[in-house]
Amino acid sequence: MKTLFTIIASLFYYTLSAQTINFTIDGNIENPLHAKYAYLSTLSQQIPISSDKIFIAVPVVNGKFEFKGSFNLEGKMMQQACIFFDDRANISKDELALKFKNLIWVTGREPHLLRIILENLSLQVKGRDENSIANVTNNGIYTKQYYEYILANKKGRKELVDFIKKYKNSPISLIALQSVYFREEEQNSRETVSSLFNELTLPIKTSKEGQAMKKSLSIK
Repeated sequence: MKTLFTIIASLFYYTLSAQTINFTIDGNIENPLHAKYAYLSTLSQQIPISSDKIFIAVPVVNGKFEFKGSFNLEGKMMQQACIFFDDRANISKDELALKFKNLIWVTGREPHLLRIILENLSLQVKGRDENSIANVTNNGIYTKQYYEYILANKKGRKELVDFIKKYKNSPISLIALQSVYFREEEQNSRETVSSLFNELTLPIKTSKEGQAMKKSLSIK
């Protein structure tokens, strides 16, 4: 009985530990002008993907920067984040939150906000105001897929569908699926969305994000 309790306790601890990811994000900025400090944050103006748990500022030394930390996913498959650079060392989390709240800064719109997925990755960044997409030089599987999704979304519906079919076992495909949904909504057709969702692998469909999307998009 004692042995069984130990096994159950160990499994419970492992489950909780599996929710926490450790990350190292390093990079090189080619033009460090007006980029004395690098900031990493999981804050954004998009409430479903936003979190106030990560806000880190590090100095940029000889064009190089590095962030290290941990994050509890709390049942989610991934966490989006952003990186930006500035001469100031005293930008606060409250100041950033206010910029997002008032839509002064919008991820995906501002050229100085680099969108990433929180994971181990290395980046090659051009300059402070050229950060919508960076070059991932090592690791960063989800971030690479996310950048591929961004390009597919700019090209059109066909490219989004191709992306989802290519990455059926990726949480990034759920983001792409939502983009397809908005395009299909204009045509009053949701058949494509339901069909694409059902093509995803079981872990993605039954995930926290997958079930939430299934409900919000009324997928059968």
